[in-house]
Amino acid sequence: MCYQITERYAACHCVYYIHAINPCPSFDRHQPGQGIDKRTIFVGHACSSHSSSYGFIDSPEKKEDADGGHVSDDDDGASIFTQFSAPSTNLTFPDDVKQEASDMLFQELLNEFSLRHLWPQIVRISQHKDGAIKTIVRYLSRFSRDLRAHAISRLNKDAAGFVGMSRQTVASRIVECHMSELSTIDDWASLIPNKWLSLDSYTEEIEETEDLDTDEKNIIYDNIQQFIFEGAPFESLLSALRLFASTSTESSSELSYSIRQSFNYLVSKHWKRHKVPHRTHVSWSCACIPSLMDKACMLTIGLALWTQGLRRLS
Repeated sequence: MCYQITERYAACHCVYYIHAINPCPSFDRHQPGQGIDKRTIFVGHACSSHSSSYGFIDSPEKKEDADGGHVSDDDDGASIFTQFSAPSTNLTFPDDVKQEASDMLFQELLNEFSLRHLWPQIVRISQHKDGAIKTIVRYLSRFSRDLRAHAISRLNKDAAGFVGMSRQTVASRIVECHMSELSTIDDWASLIPNKWLSLDSYTEEIEETEDLDTDEKNIIYDNIQQFIFEGAPFESLLSALRLFASTSTESSSELSYSIRQSFNYLVSKHWKRHKVPHRTHVSWSCACIPSLMDKACMLTIGLALWTQGLRRLS
């Protein structure tokens, strides 16, 4: 017999987490008598939407499970997550546990095989530290919204909110790891007018102002790692970053061209030849030679006047 465990809040019976089905050898073979035994475990007290009305209830009255299954004889306050689960209306972790989850998210994004070669390109294309951070934050924010759209359980929604809450810190740390990509660009950038440095990374999009759920959630990284990195939202993030890196190559070429033009302009200003007094160019035409230009510089006014006199005689 297959079984599936559903965790519900003890007071309001709202779903806290629905676990995957643990199949038996006959699962999905449509054999007679093969079914799924659904079990329910009550955890905590009330969800966030009912906590104000229910409050803390020490001995909740047992109710019939909404999905028709029977209630397990396990302890009402038990949870199959970890020892961090506690009977409270606000399930949060200590700061060191939340910091550990954020560190693990940063390390996996930084060293993920499909992403690790894209981060230095994005930092180099952005040209400035602030611009690189804004670019990465923008894509992580989209990633968080995609995760939320694909979330089917409370834990998945909390995972999406966790990614959105950590986006600024993770982006800053990724850029710090690739600061060497900006060392040579910053020296040249000071010589270029600001109008040549208007890249897409500095454009604030209206959609990025959407508020994300930044409440501290009961996040255990091992429980959300698969949902974050093995679904369609992560593939969308990867495709978007690849597209950004490829389409911004043209902008990098324009920057190189602008640097070259600026250098040529500075050189021409420094080596510009000034006009020498009492030198002139004389041109004339005659019957035998339709047009004649004397490109030699006349060193004295007398020679120039003498040549002009010859022109009038002809």
